[in-house]
Amino acid sequence: MTAHLDLFAQRKHSTVKLGDNKEYKLPAEYSVEEVERILELREEAEALEKQQVEGDGKTQRELHTSLIFAQLEVMFRHYQPDMTSDYLRKVITHNEALEIIGFFRRYRHLALKDFKNEAAAEQADAKKKVKLNAAKELRDLRRMVTFMVTCGFSLLELRKLYIDELHEYYFELVYNQEEAGKLKKGSYDKIKAKNRSVSGVGDTVAMLRKQMMKSISNLKNKQRKI
Repeated sequence: MTAHLDLFAQRKHSTVKLGDNKEYKLPAEYSVEEVERILELREEAEALEKQQVEGDGKTQRELHTSLIFAQLEVMFRHYQPDMTSDYLRKVITHNEALEIIGFFRRYRHLALKDFKNEAAAEQADAKKKVKLNAAKELRDLRRMVTFMVTCGFSLLELRKLYIDELHEYYFELVYNQEEAGKLKKGSYDKIKAKNRSVSGVGDTVAMLRKQMMKSISNLKNKQRKI
């Protein structure tokens, strides 16, 4: 037997039990190409939501559901490469699917936006509902990747990175560009301030996972009663 070093073995993940009574892993963070694909599918779903309902709306609802489960397929395939959206539709209800997708969006928002702590985030949401626009997130991600490619990074290698790794390399690229005089002084500090992670994001994400799992459990209990 040949020993090998698995550099990603210690990456954090969540465990969720689905309708088949089996446990599946969901990563705490995804690769750049996974996030890009999820955002593409979300952009399609958001565009569909803005359309005027045609007839009884059945065709549009079915397409929207397909887009939701296509996102889940990307998420579950990170650890379960053989997972398909067709199988997920058999073991996850539509409401459960929305819960998991909602967790992904909330986590991405907290991890990338400028919130000092969980309380500040909740206050901001209470005062003004933040619309997470997939088109803008996708555009910002691709602009970041494009900038790094023009500075010599490989597109293929960048898309294989975890999204948090991409951000760290991007920050340090800005730092080096500033030191070389190619960017204005203060660019690094400015971009780090705008994109710093939430203080205590680990605790916040753990809390969100508990909420998601509790919500899914509540949905299942209601369905049993019905």
